[in-house]
Amino acid sequence: AADGTNPQGTIYFEENDNIRSNIRERQWPDVQAELERLGIPFVEESNVAGGTPLNRDDVRGVVAGLPDLVLPNGSTYLGGSYADNLTSFGGSFTAPHQTKATEFIAAGAAASSGTVSEPTATSSRFTSADIFLFSEAGNTLGEAFYKSVRTPDLIQFYGDLLAQPYADIPRVQFDAAPAEFSSVSGEIEVRATAALEDPRAATAIDHIELYIGGVLQESIDGSTGTFTIDTTDLSDGIHELRVVAVNNAAAESEGIAIRNVTVNNLGRTVNSDQTVAGGSHSEVRDLSISVTGDGVERIELRHLGRTVSSVAGSTDTTVQVPLELSELAIGNNRIVPVAIYADGAEVSGFPVSVNVDPVVSQGTTPISIDARTPGIQAEYFIGQGGPTLDESSFDGEPELIVIHETLRLGESNQFETPLATDQTDDLAIRFTGSFEISDGEAGEYFFTSWNTNDSARLLVDGVELLSYETLPFEFNNVDTSGSIHLGAGQHNFEFLAANDGTFEQGFGIDLRVRGPNGETSILDENFVYN
Repeated sequence: AADGTNPQGTIYFEENDNIRSNIRERQWPDVQAELERLGIPFVEESNVAGGTPLNRDDVRGVVAGLPDLVLPNGSTYLGGSYADNLTSFGGSFTAPHQTKATEFIAAGAAASSGTVSEPTATSSRFTSADIFLFSEAGNTLGEAFYKSVRTPDLIQFYGDLLAQPYADIPRVQFDAAPAEFSSVSGEIEVRATAALEDPRAATAIDHIELYIGGVLQESIDGSTGTFTIDTTDLSDGIHELRVVAVNNAAAESEGIAIRNVTVNNLGRTVNSDQTVAGGSHSEVRDLSISVTGDGVERIELRHLGRTVSSVAGSTDTTVQVPLELSELAIGNNRIVPVAIYADGAEVSGFPVSVNVDPVVSQGTTPISIDARTPGIQAEYFIGQGGPTLDESSFDGEPELIVIHETLRLGESNQFETPLATDQTDDLAIRFTGSFEISDGEAGEYFFTSWNTNDSARLLVDGVELLSYETLPFEFNNVDTSGSIHLGAGQHNFEFLAANDGTFEQGFGIDLRVRGPNGETSILDENFVYN
């Protein structure tokens, strides 16, 4: 929505005494001089509470450098804005500490970035403040990002790569073309004109192009052109005609106009009598598909070009095509029916909008608060751990039962177990607990295990969310994760862990959870009770 709108705002340079800020400050004077020449406001400020612009309503960009930030800090981030923070783990979501790059997205920025592993204080691994100059020149944020990072080995872009708030986007209109989804045959003509509105970098339209079904057909210099299309070269069915106009700026920008037509030269059609369908992610829905024309070999349902269901053709004009909704994304999906004929022709029909609802694990009535013991119960079965969970034993009386404040324990300088070091060999542990989800907190929950033990498995309400077996030492600290949609009420979890004694470096468990609010935290007694 911000593309081509030229949002007016201020670039904020947040200085402090942290090395994360200091390492990039030497870049600022040259960029600030160029911003001043271009008439772009900027503010350099020191030691602002929270490390980000405070109570500002015009944030166009931010350069920050602190391990932990406050966002949005009372500020409004403009559409198309870019903001980042030099940290060690801004792009690493298995590390619970340090502000993640996505917090800038949640605050309203169009894009941010963060490193996925320890970069050390190497400024070339982060964006230079030049990114704001490249964006001003009309580049997309993706282009501006990669032009401003000298060493993009550890940095991950987050947000809208194609955002182009300061581009001169051509406005394209059809002067002559068939009506939307009208039936056409033989030769047709499409005439289009493109223009710039109050351009800043471009001075004219360089050329216009015609694409049919995403494939370039013809290019014409200038801002106006007429394209002649022989529809007998196309299969029957729906085809997208897309006219693209390209401006003459150094950072080219395109504008588009789209018209869909239904080609009918051979009397072949494929359509559904449904325009909307849907159901739960675990269900199967039949779509009723009607076809005309002889020689139909099969009928497919496609989502983003991927075949998600297929049935053989028949002499019937209407067939039922089963669609497993688990093949689709949760939310709205555009499903296109396609008939494939004996001569190889593919005929596409009107898309069907299929909305998929998540499978929700509904909670039970929570026990009363005064009956709860905060924390996670751990049952330690010493000597019963094997190379896999199935070869481990969680039966009998455990040697030790402990209520832990947090599910982060093991042998390292960060956390400890209540066991002696030699007891972590051939060890099996069962962690159990419950947690309550309120009405306002219902939604999708992600659980992540950052592991060093050999095997682990997490079940929430009996559903297995993550599992690994016989993890070799060279892959320790690899994270595994899974998600589940939880309704309001009480939910139960069980986490099994095993060590078979071959892992000389010790034993460790680290389980984290992220809810709909986007915050990641260690699973602890603030969340779990018995």
